Amino acid sequence: MSREINLCFDFLLDYDFWMANTANAEELRDSAHGFPLSYIWLAGYEIDFRTARDLSLLRKDTMWKAWTAFATVVLQSFHARAAN
Repeated sequence: MSREINLCFDFLLDYDFWMANTANAEELRDSAHGFPLSYIWLAGYEIDFRTARDLSLLRKDTMWKAWTAFATVVLQSFHARAAN
């Protein structure tokens, strides 16, 4: 069985996109939350982040500092939801 990881399209890692398309759909938002988490886990360390970028899984112009800031917001949101 072949397993592939595809390029993460920009809009899928865009906060405004998620808020506009899932803000009023809690079940959809909860289901979709796993998607950015999978990329955060994939690129949780800088070396893995660079590899993902080199393989075009993430945009080439994505910087580590911006990636960790994004990951922090997503993980905080995930933990806040899990606590409720």
